Amino acid sequence: MVLMTTHDDNTAPDIESDSTGPSVCPNCGADFQGRYCSSCGQRDEPLRQSVAYFVKDALVEMFGLDGRMWATSRELFLRPGSLTSAYIAGKRSAFIRPFRLYLSTTLVFFFLVSVFDPVGRIESSMGVRASGDSTATVQERLDVIDVRLANDRERLRPLIDGVGTAQSRMDSLMATASAPGKQDSLAVRRANALLKSARSEIELRRARFEWQRKVLQGFPPDSTIRPTDLATASEYVFPGPSSADGGGFNIALGLPEWAVRNQAISRMKQARTGRERLLAGMDFARGIVERLPAVMFVLLPVFALMLKVFYARGRIRTVAAPVRYAANLVRGEQKSVRDQPAWYYTEHLVFALHTHAYTFAIFSLCALALGIGNGAGWSNIVVLVLGISLPVYFVLAMKRVYKQGWPKTIIKFVLITAWYEFVLVSVGFLLAVMLAAVLG
Repeated sequence: MVLMTTHDDNTAPDIESDSTGPSVCPNCGADFQGRYCSSCGQRDEPLRQSVAYFVKDALVEMFGLDGRMWATSRELFLRPGSLTSAYIAGKRSAFIRPFRLYLSTTLVFFFLVSVFDPVGRIESSMGVRASGDSTATVQERLDVIDVRLANDRERLRPLIDGVGTAQSRMDSLMATASAPGKQDSLAVRRANALLKSARSEIELRRARFEWQRKVLQGFPPDSTIRPTDLATASEYVFPGPSSADGGGFNIALGLPEWAVRNQAISRMKQARTGRERLLAGMDFARGIVERLPAVMFVLLPVFALMLKVFYARGRIRTVAAPVRYAANLVRGEQKSVRDQPAWYYTEHLVFALHTHAYTFAIFSLCALALGIGNGAGWSNIVVLVLGISLPVYFVLAMKRVYKQGWPKTIIKFVLITAWYEFVLVSVGFLLAVMLAAVLG
Protein backbone atom coordinates (compact mmCIF):
# COMPACT_ATOMS: atom_id res chain seq x y z
CA MET A 1 0.00 0.00 0.00
CA VAL A 2 1.51 3.33 -1.07
CA LEU A 3 0.60 6.36 1.04
CA MET A 4 -0.07 9.53 -0.93
CA THR A 5 0.62 12.93 0.64
CA THR A 6 -0.86 16.21 -0.44
CA HIS A 7 1.09 19.38 -0.76
CA ASP A 8 0.52 22.89 -1.87
CA ASP A 9 0.64 23.37 -5.64
CA ASN A 10 3.34 26.01 -5.29
CA THR A 11 5.59 23.80 -3.19
CA ALA A 12 7.70 21.09 -4.82
CA PRO A 13 7.86 17.75 -3.01
CA ASP A 14 10.99 17.14 -0.99
CA ILE A 15 12.53 14.14 -2.75
CA GLU A 16 15.56 13.99 -0.47
CA SER A 17 13.42 13.68 2.68
CA ASP A 18 11.91 10.32 1.76
CA SER A 19 14.81 8.27 3.05
CA THR A 20 12.90 5.33 4.47
CA GLY A 21 11.23 2.59 2.55
CA PRO A 22 7.65 1.37 2.93
CA SER A 23 6.62 -1.30 5.43
CA VAL A 24 5.04 -3.42 2.72
CA CYS A 25 6.47 -4.42 -0.66
CA PRO A 26 5.29 -2.02 -3.39
CA ASN A 27 5.72 -4.78 -5.94
CA CYS A 28 3.53 -7.57 -4.48
CA GLY A 29 2.01 -6.11 -1.30
CA ALA A 30 3.59 -8.61 1.09
CA ASP A 31 5.17 -7.50 4.34
CA PHE A 32 8.92 -6.91 4.38
CA GLN A 33 10.93 -9.26 6.59
CA GLY A 34 14.38 -7.78 6.87
CA ARG A 35 15.94 -6.11 3.84
CA TYR A 36 14.07 -8.15 1.24
CA CYS A 37 10.48 -9.12 0.50
CA SER A 38 9.75 -12.67 1.61
CA SER A 39 7.40 -13.17 -1.35
CA CYS A 40 9.04 -11.70 -4.49
CA GLY A 41 12.54 -10.91 -3.20
CA GLN A 42 12.47 -7.17 -3.97
CA ARG A 43 14.83 -5.12 -1.80
CA ASP A 44 13.52 -2.65 0.76
CA GLU A 45 14.62 0.78 -0.45
CA PRO A 46 13.23 4.34 -0.57
CA LEU A 47 10.43 4.94 -3.03
CA ARG A 48 11.85 8.29 -4.08
CA GLN A 49 15.59 8.52 -4.54
CA SER A 50 18.11 11.30 -4.89
CA VAL A 51 20.71 11.33 -7.65
CA ALA A 52 23.43 10.38 -5.17
CA TYR A 53 21.44 7.37 -3.95
CA PHE A 54 20.63 6.31 -7.54
CA VAL A 55 24.29 6.49 -8.66
CA LYS A 56 25.48 4.69 -5.54
CA ASP A 57 22.91 1.94 -6.06
CA ALA A 58 23.96 1.53 -9.71
CA LEU A 59 27.63 1.24 -8.74
CA VAL A 60 26.78 -1.27 -6.04
CA GLU A 61 24.81 -3.41 -8.49
CA MET A 62 27.48 -3.20 -11.19
CA PHE A 63 30.67 -3.62 -9.16
CA GLY A 64 29.43 -5.06 -5.89
CA LEU A 65 30.53 -2.09 -3.80
CA ASP A 66 28.44 -3.26 -0.86
CA GLY A 67 31.33 -5.33 0.50
CA ARG A 68 31.22 -8.12 -2.04
CA MET A 69 33.82 -6.39 -4.18
CA TRP A 70 36.43 -6.40 -1.42
CA ALA A 71 35.71 -10.02 -0.48
CA THR A 72 35.75 -11.04 -4.14
CA SER A 73 38.98 -9.14 -4.85
CA ARG A 74 40.69 -10.70 -1.86
CA GLU A 75 39.78 -14.22 -2.97
CA LEU A 76 40.46 -13.52 -6.63
CA PHE A 77 43.98 -12.12 -6.15
CA LEU A 78 45.22 -13.91 -3.05
CA ARG A 79 43.64 -17.37 -3.29
CA PRO A 80 43.62 -18.70 -6.86
CA GLY A 81 40.62 -20.92 -7.57
CA SER A 82 38.89 -20.23 -4.25
CA LEU A 83 36.04 -18.27 -5.88
CA THR A 84 35.26 -21.21 -8.15
CA SER A 85 35.43 -23.69 -5.27
CA ALA A 86 33.14 -21.49 -3.17
CA TYR A 87 30.65 -21.16 -6.02
CA ILE A 88 30.55 -24.92 -6.59
CA ALA A 89 30.08 -25.44 -2.82
CA GLY A 90 27.10 -23.07 -2.87
CA LYS A 91 28.75 -20.10 -1.11
CA ARG A 92 27.65 -17.46 -3.58
CA SER A 93 25.90 -14.52 -1.93
CA ALA A 94 29.10 -13.13 -0.35
CA PHE A 95 30.85 -12.72 -3.72
CA ILE A 96 30.17 -11.04 -7.05
CA ARG A 97 28.62 -13.45 -9.53
CA PRO A 98 31.14 -14.92 -12.03
CA PHE A 99 29.56 -13.42 -15.14
CA ARG A 100 29.27 -9.95 -13.59
CA LEU A 101 32.85 -10.16 -12.33
CA TYR A 102 34.06 -11.04 -15.83
CA LEU A 103 32.10 -8.18 -17.40
CA SER A 104 33.38 -5.69 -14.81
CA THR A 105 37.05 -6.57 -15.35
CA THR A 106 36.73 -6.53 -19.15
CA LEU A 107 34.93 -3.19 -18.96
CA VAL A 108 37.74 -1.68 -16.89
CA PHE A 109 40.48 -3.11 -19.13
CA PHE A 110 39.05 -1.94 -22.44
CA PHE A 111 38.24 1.44 -20.92
CA LEU A 112 41.92 1.79 -20.02
CA VAL A 113 42.87 0.63 -23.52
CA SER A 114 40.68 3.35 -25.03
CA VAL A 115 42.18 5.95 -22.69
CA PHE A 116 45.85 5.10 -23.24
CA ASP A 117 45.35 4.11 -26.92
CA PRO A 118 48.22 1.66 -27.58
CA VAL A 119 47.72 2.00 -31.33
CA GLY A 120 48.20 5.74 -30.99
CA ARG A 121 51.42 5.14 -29.05
CA ILE A 122 52.68 2.95 -31.89
CA GLU A 123 51.82 5.72 -34.33
CA SER A 124 53.68 8.24 -32.22
CA SER A 125 56.77 6.02 -32.00
CA MET A 126 56.72 5.56 -35.78
CA GLY A 127 55.97 9.22 -36.42
CA VAL A 128 53.18 8.39 -38.89
CA ARG A 129 50.88 11.09 -37.54
CA ALA A 130 53.53 13.72 -37.09
CA SER A 131 52.21 17.20 -37.62
CA GLY A 132 52.72 18.63 -41.08
CA ASP A 133 53.34 22.06 -39.55
CA SER A 134 57.04 21.35 -38.85
CA THR A 135 59.13 23.40 -41.23
CA ALA A 136 62.70 23.58 -42.47
CA THR A 137 64.63 25.83 -44.78
CA VAL A 138 65.26 24.81 -48.37
CA GLN A 139 68.99 24.45 -47.70
CA GLU A 140 68.34 22.21 -44.66
CA ARG A 141 66.14 19.92 -46.73
CA LEU A 142 68.75 19.78 -49.51
CA ASP A 143 71.36 18.77 -46.94
CA VAL A 144 69.05 16.02 -45.65
CA ILE A 145 68.53 14.73 -49.19
CA ASP A 146 72.31 14.59 -49.78
CA VAL A 147 72.79 12.63 -46.54
CA ARG A 148 70.08 10.12 -47.39
CA LEU A 149 71.39 9.56 -50.91
CA ALA A 150 74.87 8.98 -49.47
CA ASN A 151 73.44 6.52 -46.94
CA ASP A 152 71.74 4.61 -49.75
CA ARG A 153 75.04 4.32 -51.64
CA GLU A 154 76.70 3.02 -48.46
CA ARG A 155 73.91 0.52 -48.04
CA LEU A 156 74.39 -0.86 -51.55
CA ARG A 157 78.18 -1.29 -51.25
CA PRO A 158 78.20 -4.38 -48.94
CA LEU A 159 75.46 -6.00 -51.02
CA ILE A 160 77.48 -5.50 -54.21
CA ASP A 161 80.57 -6.87 -52.45
CA GLY A 162 78.55 -9.91 -51.31
CA VAL A 163 77.47 -10.70 -54.86
CA GLY A 164 81.05 -10.29 -56.06
CA THR A 165 82.42 -12.60 -53.36
CA ALA A 166 79.85 -15.32 -54.07
CA GLN A 167 80.40 -15.06 -57.82
CA SER A 168 84.19 -15.17 -57.43
CA ARG A 169 83.94 -18.39 -55.45
CA MET A 170 81.78 -19.92 -58.18
CA ASP A 171 84.25 -18.80 -60.87
CA SER A 172 87.23 -20.23 -58.96
CA LEU A 173 85.50 -23.58 -58.55
CA MET A 174 84.69 -23.78 -62.25
CA ALA A 175 88.27 -22.76 -63.17
CA THR A 176 89.61 -25.73 -61.22
CA ALA A 177 87.15 -28.07 -62.95
CA SER A 178 85.18 -28.45 -59.72
CA ALA A 179 81.42 -28.22 -59.91
CA PRO A 180 79.99 -25.63 -57.49
CA GLY A 181 77.90 -27.13 -54.71
CA LYS A 182 74.27 -26.40 -53.99
CA GLN A 183 75.21 -24.09 -51.13
CA ASP A 184 77.40 -21.99 -53.44
CA SER A 185 74.68 -21.67 -56.06
CA LEU A 186 72.13 -20.80 -53.40
CA ALA A 187 74.45 -18.15 -51.96
CA VAL A 188 74.78 -16.49 -55.37
CA ARG A 189 71.02 -16.49 -55.93
CA ARG A 190 70.34 -15.04 -52.49
CA ALA A 191 72.96 -12.33 -52.88
CA ASN A 192 71.56 -11.34 -56.28
CA ALA A 193 68.00 -11.30 -54.93
CA LEU A 194 68.97 -9.04 -52.01
CA LEU A 195 70.85 -6.72 -54.33
CA LYS A 196 67.96 -6.54 -56.80
CA SER A 197 65.46 -5.76 -54.05
CA ALA A 198 67.68 -3.10 -52.48
CA ARG A 199 68.42 -1.51 -55.86
CA SER A 200 64.71 -1.34 -56.69
CA GLU A 201 63.88 0.35 -53.40
CA ILE A 202 66.85 2.71 -53.51
CA GLU A 203 66.21 3.68 -57.14
CA LEU A 204 62.67 4.66 -56.17
CA ARG A 205 63.96 6.70 -53.25
CA ARG A 206 66.60 8.33 -55.45
CA ALA A 207 63.97 9.33 -58.03
CA ARG A 208 61.83 10.89 -55.32
CA PHE A 209 64.76 12.76 -53.75
CA GLU A 210 65.98 14.02 -57.13
CA TRP A 211 62.49 15.30 -57.87
CA GLN A 212 62.43 17.07 -54.52
CA ARG A 213 65.85 18.57 -55.28
CA LYS A 214 64.58 20.04 -58.57
CA VAL A 215 61.54 21.52 -56.84
CA LEU A 216 63.65 23.03 -54.05
CA GLN A 217 66.14 24.59 -56.47
CA GLY A 218 63.40 26.95 -57.61
CA PHE A 219 63.19 28.55 -54.14
CA PRO A 220 65.64 30.75 -52.25
CA PRO A 221 67.88 28.71 -49.89
CA ASP A 222 66.63 30.52 -46.79
CA SER A 223 62.90 30.11 -47.53
CA THR A 224 60.92 27.64 -45.42
CA ILE A 225 59.05 24.57 -46.62
CA ARG A 226 57.24 21.64 -45.01
CA PRO A 227 59.28 18.45 -45.68
CA THR A 228 56.29 16.18 -45.01
CA ASP A 229 54.23 17.78 -47.76
CA LEU A 230 57.15 17.66 -50.16
CA ALA A 231 57.81 13.97 -49.44
CA THR A 232 54.11 13.14 -49.90
CA ALA A 233 54.04 14.97 -53.23
CA SER A 234 57.08 13.00 -54.42
CA GLU A 235 55.29 9.74 -53.58
CA TYR A 236 52.36 10.79 -55.75
CA VAL A 237 54.73 11.53 -58.64
CA PHE A 238 56.70 8.29 -58.14
CA PRO A 239 54.26 5.79 -56.57
CA GLY A 240 55.64 2.54 -55.21
CA PRO A 241 54.77 -0.39 -52.90
CA SER A 242 55.97 1.50 -49.84
CA SER A 243 56.79 4.98 -48.66
CA ALA A 244 60.36 6.00 -48.05
CA ASP A 245 59.41 7.59 -44.76
CA GLY A 246 56.34 5.82 -43.49
CA GLY A 247 56.58 2.27 -44.74
CA GLY A 248 53.69 0.33 -46.26
CA PHE A 249 50.67 -1.46 -44.94
CA ASN A 250 48.14 -3.55 -46.75
CA ILE A 251 45.80 -6.40 -45.97
CA ALA A 252 43.94 -9.03 -47.99
CA LEU A 253 40.87 -10.50 -46.30
CA GLY A 254 39.41 -12.63 -49.07
CA LEU A 255 35.94 -11.19 -48.42
CA PRO A 256 33.54 -10.06 -51.17
CA GLU A 257 33.42 -6.33 -51.75
CA TRP A 258 29.83 -5.97 -50.58
CA ALA A 259 30.66 -7.51 -47.18
CA VAL A 260 33.48 -5.10 -46.31
CA ARG A 261 32.11 -1.95 -44.69
CA ASN A 262 35.19 -0.63 -42.91
CA GLN A 263 36.26 2.63 -44.50
CA ALA A 264 39.85 2.09 -43.42
CA ILE A 265 40.15 -0.85 -45.82
CA SER A 266 38.85 1.26 -48.68
CA ARG A 267 41.38 3.95 -47.80
CA MET A 268 44.17 1.35 -47.85
CA LYS A 269 43.16 0.22 -51.32
CA GLN A 270 42.87 3.75 -52.65
CA ALA A 271 46.06 5.05 -51.02
CA ARG A 272 48.79 6.18 -53.37
CA THR A 273 51.51 6.46 -50.74
CA GLY A 274 52.82 4.12 -48.08
CA ARG A 275 52.10 6.76 -45.43
CA GLU A 276 48.42 6.85 -46.36
CA ARG A 277 48.24 3.06 -46.29
CA LEU A 278 49.91 2.99 -42.88
CA LEU A 279 47.53 5.58 -41.42
CA ALA A 280 44.53 3.65 -42.73
CA GLY A 281 46.03 0.43 -41.37
CA MET A 282 46.36 1.95 -37.90
CA ASP A 283 42.70 2.98 -37.98
CA PHE A 284 41.80 -0.56 -38.98
CA ALA A 285 43.91 -1.86 -36.06
CA ARG A 286 41.80 0.28 -33.73
CA GLY A 287 38.72 -1.44 -35.10
CA ILE A 288 40.29 -4.82 -34.34
CA VAL A 289 40.98 -3.77 -30.74
CA GLU A 290 37.37 -2.63 -30.35
CA ARG A 291 36.14 -6.10 -31.38
CA LEU A 292 38.36 -8.00 -28.96
CA PRO A 293 35.81 -8.00 -26.08
CA ALA A 294 33.24 -9.72 -28.27
CA VAL A 295 35.82 -12.22 -29.50
CA MET A 296 36.96 -13.08 -25.98
CA PHE A 297 33.35 -13.53 -24.90
CA VAL A 298 32.78 -15.95 -27.80
CA LEU A 299 35.92 -17.95 -26.98
CA LEU A 300 35.06 -18.35 -23.29
CA PRO A 301 32.77 -21.35 -23.91
CA VAL A 302 35.55 -22.85 -26.05
CA PHE A 303 37.96 -22.61 -23.14
CA ALA A 304 35.38 -24.23 -20.85
CA LEU A 305 34.96 -27.02 -23.40
CA MET A 306 38.71 -27.65 -23.31
CA LEU A 307 38.49 -28.02 -19.54
CA LYS A 308 35.58 -30.41 -19.99
CA VAL A 309 37.68 -32.57 -22.30
CA PHE A 310 40.75 -32.64 -20.06
CA TYR A 311 38.75 -33.22 -16.88
CA ALA A 312 36.26 -35.70 -18.30
CA ARG A 313 35.22 -38.24 -15.73
CA GLY A 314 32.15 -40.04 -14.46
CA ARG A 315 30.21 -40.57 -17.67
CA ILE A 316 33.32 -41.24 -19.77
CA ARG A 317 35.35 -44.26 -18.70
CA THR A 318 39.07 -43.98 -19.28
CA VAL A 319 41.56 -46.73 -20.07
CA ALA A 320 42.93 -46.46 -16.56
CA ALA A 321 39.71 -47.72 -14.95
CA PRO A 322 39.88 -51.37 -16.16
CA VAL A 323 43.64 -51.39 -15.55
CA ARG A 324 43.15 -50.37 -11.93
CA TYR A 325 40.38 -52.96 -11.57
CA ALA A 326 42.69 -55.71 -12.88
CA ALA A 327 45.42 -54.60 -10.47
CA ASN A 328 42.94 -54.88 -7.58
CA LEU A 329 42.07 -58.44 -8.62
CA VAL A 330 45.75 -59.40 -8.71
CA ARG A 331 46.14 -58.09 -5.17
CA GLY A 332 43.09 -60.08 -4.14
CA GLU A 333 40.89 -57.08 -3.58
CA GLN A 334 37.34 -57.64 -4.81
CA LYS A 335 36.45 -54.02 -5.30
CA SER A 336 35.55 -52.24 -8.49
CA VAL A 337 36.72 -48.83 -9.56
CA ARG A 338 33.78 -46.51 -9.29
CA ASP A 339 33.33 -43.50 -11.46
CA GLN A 340 33.99 -40.17 -9.83
CA PRO A 341 31.22 -37.58 -9.88
CA ALA A 342 31.11 -35.86 -13.23
CA TRP A 343 32.07 -32.23 -13.65
CA TYR A 344 29.26 -30.20 -15.14
CA TYR A 345 30.09 -27.97 -18.08
CA THR A 346 28.77 -24.96 -16.15
CA GLU A 347 31.36 -25.57 -13.43
CA HIS A 348 34.12 -25.39 -16.03
CA LEU A 349 32.49 -22.23 -17.37
CA VAL A 350 32.57 -20.66 -13.90
CA PHE A 351 36.26 -21.51 -13.62
CA ALA A 352 36.83 -19.94 -17.05
CA LEU A 353 35.00 -16.76 -16.02
CA HIS A 354 37.02 -16.42 -12.84
CA THR A 355 40.41 -17.05 -14.47
CA HIS A 356 39.62 -14.69 -17.35
CA ALA A 357 38.47 -12.05 -14.86
CA TYR A 358 41.85 -12.33 -13.12
CA THR A 359 43.60 -12.13 -16.51
CA PHE A 360 41.80 -8.93 -17.47
CA ALA A 361 42.46 -7.48 -14.02
CA ILE A 362 46.19 -8.11 -14.55
CA PHE A 363 45.96 -6.64 -18.05
CA SER A 364 44.36 -3.54 -16.53
CA LEU A 365 47.23 -3.16 -14.08
CA CYS A 366 49.68 -3.57 -16.97
CA ALA A 367 47.85 -0.91 -18.97
CA LEU A 368 47.99 1.44 -15.98
CA ALA A 369 51.70 0.81 -15.47
CA LEU A 370 52.52 1.39 -19.14
CA GLY A 371 50.25 4.41 -19.38
CA ILE A 372 51.55 6.11 -16.26
CA GLY A 373 55.16 5.02 -16.70
CA ASN A 374 55.26 6.15 -20.36
CA GLY A 375 58.20 3.92 -21.22
CA ALA A 376 59.99 4.13 -17.86
CA GLY A 377 62.06 1.15 -16.76
CA TRP A 378 59.99 0.46 -13.65
CA SER A 379 56.82 0.07 -15.71
CA ASN A 380 58.43 -2.64 -17.84
CA ILE A 381 59.50 -4.49 -14.69
CA VAL A 382 55.96 -4.27 -13.29
CA VAL A 383 54.51 -5.63 -16.53
CA LEU A 384 57.03 -8.49 -16.53
CA VAL A 385 56.19 -9.48 -12.96
CA LEU A 386 52.44 -9.29 -13.61
CA GLY A 387 52.84 -11.34 -16.78
CA ILE A 388 54.72 -14.07 -14.91
CA SER A 389 51.90 -14.23 -12.36
CA LEU A 390 49.39 -15.37 -14.98
CA PRO A 391 50.66 -18.94 -15.59
CA VAL A 392 51.46 -19.37 -11.89
CA TYR A 393 47.95 -18.27 -10.95
CA PHE A 394 46.33 -20.61 -13.48
CA VAL A 395 48.27 -23.65 -12.23
CA LEU A 396 47.40 -22.90 -8.60
CA ALA A 397 43.75 -22.36 -9.50
CA MET A 398 43.58 -25.68 -11.36
CA LYS A 399 45.18 -27.45 -8.42
CA ARG A 400 42.72 -25.97 -5.91
CA VAL A 401 39.55 -26.51 -7.97
CA TYR A 402 40.16 -29.89 -9.59
CA LYS A 403 42.20 -31.38 -6.72
CA GLN A 404 44.59 -33.48 -8.77
CA GLY A 405 48.28 -34.11 -8.15
CA TRP A 406 50.95 -31.70 -9.28
CA PRO A 407 52.21 -33.81 -12.22
CA LYS A 408 48.73 -34.15 -13.73
CA THR A 409 47.92 -30.50 -13.08
CA ILE A 410 51.11 -29.22 -14.72
CA ILE A 411 50.75 -31.49 -17.75
CA LYS A 412 47.14 -30.44 -18.26
CA PHE A 413 48.09 -26.81 -17.76
CA VAL A 414 50.71 -27.02 -20.53
CA LEU A 415 48.34 -28.77 -22.94
CA ILE A 416 45.35 -26.52 -22.24
CA THR A 417 47.32 -23.27 -22.53
CA ALA A 418 49.03 -24.40 -25.74
CA TRP A 419 45.70 -25.39 -27.25
CA TYR A 420 43.99 -22.21 -26.13
CA GLU A 421 46.79 -19.96 -27.37
CA PHE A 422 46.52 -21.65 -30.75
CA VAL A 423 42.77 -20.98 -30.80
CA LEU A 424 43.32 -17.36 -29.75
CA VAL A 425 45.86 -16.72 -32.49
CA SER A 426 44.32 -18.73 -35.32
CA VAL A 427 40.60 -18.22 -34.63
CA GLY A 428 40.35 -15.28 -32.24
CA PHE A 429 42.52 -12.85 -34.15
CA LEU A 430 40.99 -13.84 -37.48
CA LEU A 431 37.50 -13.38 -36.03
CA ALA A 432 38.44 -9.93 -34.68
CA VAL A 433 39.77 -8.93 -38.11
CA MET A 434 36.64 -10.18 -39.85
CA LEU A 435 34.34 -8.40 -37.41
CA ALA A 436 36.30 -5.16 -37.79
CA ALA A 437 36.05 -5.43 -41.58
CA VAL A 438 32.38 -6.41 -41.80
CA LEU A 439 30.92 -4.30 -38.99
CA GLY A 440 33.08 -1.23 -39.63
